[in-house]
Amino acid sequence: MLKIDNLHVKLEEEDKQILKGLSLEVPAGQVHAIMGPNGSGKSTLSYVLSGRDGYEVTDGSASLDGADLLDMEPEERAAAGLFLAFQYPVEIPGVGNMTFLRTAVNAQRKARGEEEMTSGEFLKAIREKARELQIDAEMLKRPVNVGFSGGEKKRN
Repeated sequence: MLKIDNLHVKLEEEDKQILKGLSLEVPAGQVHAIMGPNGSGKSTLSYVLSGRDGYEVTDGSASLDGADLLDMEPEERAAAGLFLAFQYPVEIPGVGNMTFLRTAVNAQRKARGEEEMTSGEFLKAIREKARELQIDAEMLKRPVNVGFSGGEKKRN
């Protein structure tokens, strides 16, 4: 569960308060969308929760499954399952999708103290996930996002 309680955040360089007492609870298994006008703090909230530099929490708390997010490094937050996806995913020529995904999966597993997946285990798991997400197996053989449509990049 994600729990945010009375969160106050300011920009470090400008000393400008952006979030002023935000509270939110997202129970496990639920999906919520945060919407609002430009300048209302949506991106600031995302950046603070993911651990981006340049923001100072002046009051309040944020936790994920009982762990204090604000005390965690960005890579620890990502390993716990909280990270930002790119709005406009980048292309990485020369790096195959399968290599990229296996490296990412094994980095997450290592951070959680789990054994890395073997090539065979990974291939079986990735094929299953690709079917679930309706991702063509040919996409997995291509370099990361190279030549993909906008929709394919986001799905990838």
